[in-house]
Amino acid sequence: FERAMSSSKDEETKSVLVVLANLMHIQKRVLPQLWGQCWLLVPRRYVPKIEPETLRVNGLYRTLSRMVMDEYIRSTTLHLSTFITKGLTTSGRDWSKHKTVRKVREYMLELLLE
Repeated sequence: FERAMSSSKDEETKSVLVVLANLMHIQKRVLPQLWGQCWLLVPRRYVPKIEPETLRVNGLYRTLSRMVMDEYIRSTTLHLSTFITKGLTTSGRDWSKHKTVRKVREYMLELLLE
């Protein structure tokens, strides 16, 4: 069951990263080219009417990118926090006594390998 949950989480993460990459590509490459072509085709007298709309579209893509990135960071941070908390609370170590660290615990190795 855990492996299936981990697999679906990996797929979800990949999907979010693909969406974010696409949003960034559209914002940095596609929209500037689109507006460049638009300005070549549109008569100058219509530019003042169209320009505010182009700014709104650019703003929309910035907002969408920010929302996707915030959600990705939030979910990744929550997952990481849960993982570390679980490792700290179930490791069997008495955290009230401070000892010199001599090896990396299993949960940290798992985290690094994810």
